[in-house]
Amino acid sequence: MMPRDETGGHRPHIALVGASGFIGGATLRALAASDGEVTAAVRRMPESPIPGVRYVLSDTSVPPTLHSALDGVDAIVHAASYTGPDETLCRRINYEGTRNLLAAAEARSIDVVVTLSTIGVYGAGPFRDVVEDTREPNPVTVLSATRAAADRMVRAQGGIVVRPGFVHGEGDRWFLPGLRHILARMGAWIDDGAALLSVISVDELGELIARLALTSSDADRGALFHAASPEPMSVFDIATRTATDGLPTTSCSFPAALAGAGAAGLTDRHVDLVGRDHTIDGTKLRRRCERPTLRATSELPIRPRDTTRSANLKP
Repeated sequence: MMPRDETGGHRPHIALVGASGFIGGATLRALAASDGEVTAAVRRMPESPIPGVRYVLSDTSVPPTLHSALDGVDAIVHAASYTGPDETLCRRINYEGTRNLLAAAEARSIDVVVTLSTIGVYGAGPFRDVVEDTREPNPVTVLSATRAAADRMVRAQGGIVVRPGFVHGEGDRWFLPGLRHILARMGAWIDDGAALLSVISVDELGELIARLALTSSDADRGALFHAASPEPMSVFDIATRTATDGLPTTSCSFPAALAGAGAAGLTDRHVDLVGRDHTIDGTKLRRRCERPTLRATSELPIRPRDTTRSANLKP
């Protein structure tokens, strides 16, 4: 494993793959603020690069482009993924891209690979306070199935997998916009919006991922970590704290919501995401990163940028 930079000695060199994405961007900011060296592997050069960061054009689906991105690297953060509906791209980017990156890491004897996953691999709710490795993945979409398969590869090679709850913050195109869209199409809360969701801000998630990459030890080999704020939030609280209008004024039962989903242009999965509990226990990662508590979610500015972009929460 990579030496730590806690004694003022070796400066760890981290390669961040997928640095221009929502979570990748937050992780890049956290890494850039650290004492480590940072290489950002991107598909397009940014208009406003962060000073001190080395940018390299790279694509996990094109293995030769990974060579320069991994030169002299101690650890890799893998935040590149595809979250759309195209099954071919899901397999090419989420599974095959991860396989390509792992092969490149192994060829360079890079032991530390921290991979971003998703709560979506656990499938339909309800599930509550799930601790790492106590619930088997049960993906209900090709997107989540390819992420789960990639997770298995990463851990088998000794890499680290981080599964966050629902992620909010500046740049969110999926979670809050998706939740608002689903509620608007249903025209009603489900059980008064009582379903609980594990959430985390993108900046806090980026800080946790960066710290894992910078301080990895042999004890972390093959580890799974959940990332979530200490207390889950109800769908009602999330929606009312991020919007002032357009929210439902009535409520229905979960069975009634399922029965009316098709007519509302929604799927059973949409109803499940806002009508059943989806919570994970993030204690292990917070302790590992010496962050026993995160800032109270209610204090964070989690207002959506766009309320109609997507009908999916994309966990």
